[in-house]
Amino acid sequence: MKESFGTGVPNHNKDNSKLKKTFKIATLGIALLTSNQEVAGQSIDSDTPSHPQYSETDKDKTSVEHDTAQVQKELIKKTGIDVEEIAKRYGFKAELEIDNGDGPYIFHIGQLHRSPYEENETIEEIKKVVESQKNIAGLLSSLKNKDPSINFVFTEGQTNDSSMKAMASEIRHSFDEKILKKEGATLPDLASYYQKVSGRLGNSMPEKIAQVTLNHIFEQKVHEMALLLKQKNPDIDYTAEESKMILAIKHIIPELGKDEEYYFIGGVEVLELDHEIEVIPAEEKSEEIDALLKKQKKLVAQIDKHPQNEESLQDEFVKNVDLSNKIVYENRENAVLHKISKVDNATHHRIYPVIFGNRHSFKDGILKDGNNNNQRKMGLIKFSIIQD
Repeated sequence: MKESFGTGVPNHNKDNSKLKKTFKIATLGIALLTSNQEVAGQSIDSDTPSHPQYSETDKDKTSVEHDTAQVQKELIKKTGIDVEEIAKRYGFKAELEIDNGDGPYIFHIGQLHRSPYEENETIEEIKKVVESQKNIAGLLSSLKNKDPSINFVFTEGQTNDSSMKAMASEIRHSFDEKILKKEGATLPDLASYYQKVSGRLGNSMPEKIAQVTLNHIFEQKVHEMALLLKQKNPDIDYTAEESKMILAIKHIIPELGKDEEYYFIGGVEVLELDHEIEVIPAEEKSEEIDALLKKQKKLVAQIDKHPQNEESLQDEFVKNVDLSNKIVYENRENAVLHKISKVDNATHHRIYPVIFGNRHSFKDGILKDGNNNNQRKMGLIKFSIIQD
C-alpha cells in the first residue's frame, strides 16, 4: 500500500482551508496531464527523507566519510559515471536503491513542480522551482557528457497527444513558412510575426507555457535568420539588429532574467528545445484520470462555495485520496516502467533517466517486474533533491 501524500487525513477541528489544500495536493499529479507540464510554482513533491544526524566525534566523522567514499566508488563502478559528485553539484543526493551489477539502471531524478490549481504563486515559489529545473537540466547535461548514449529521457506531465515536441514543431514550422522561407523577408518581419502570435496568448497556465516556448524558439529563429541574411549580405553587420529583436520578447515573469524564465517550462523541455536530448512522454491519457480530475474539481468547488459543509465531505475526501494514491502514484509509475521495458527491448541502453516528482518511488514496481523473464532486470538510482 502506498503511503498517503504526507498530509494525512485532516483533523475535523482544523480550519476548513486544510481539507481543501490537502485534497488539492492529494490529486495533484493527475491534473498535470491537462496542463501538459509540471513546471513552476509551489513545491509539492519536494519531501525527501531527512538526512541522518551524526555525532560530532572525530571517529563518527571518519566513519561517515569512509562510508560516503565507498558508496561513491560503488556507484562509479556500476554506472561508469561519478554520479555522486555530479548529483551533489546540482543539489541532489544519489542513492543506490536497487543493485543491478553493471546495469542497466533507471535514474529516477526527482523534481519540484507546481499545483495546477495555484495561479497566484509568489515570485519566491516560482524562483525555487525554476532553480530546481535549471539543476535538472545541468544534471542531465553532465550525465550525457559522461555517457553520450543518454540521448533521451522519460518525463511526466506529457502524453503522446500533448507534448512539448509537438508544440515546438508547430511553432518552428509557422516561423519558417510565414517568414524565413519568404524571399526578401527581414528581421523586423520576423519580429512583427512574433508579436502577432504572442498577442493571441492569454494568461492561463497552458498559454504561459506556450508563450515561453514561443520566446525560446523566436530567439533561435532570430539568430538563424541573421546568419542567413549575413550569407546573402556579407558586408552588413546584423549584430545590433539581432539584439534589438531579442529585446522585443514578451516576458511573463519580469522578476526573472530571460534565461531563467525559459526554465519555467521545465529543465528537460529546455534541453529538448535546444536539441540536446529527446523527451519520451511518460504518461498515458486515461478516462480514469479524467473522471477523477472532474471529481476533484467538483469537491474543491464545493468546499470553496460552502466551507461550512467541509466536515460532511470528509468521507468522500478519504475515498478519493485512496483512489488518488492508486492512480497518481502506483498506476503512473507502473506505466513508466512498462514504457522503459519496451524501449529497452529495442535499444539495450545502460541508463534510462526518468524525471518524476521527488516523492514518487519506482522501487516496488521494479522489484515486481524483476520476476518477468521476458525483460531485462533493472537497477535503480534515486536522485533526491537536497532540501535547504
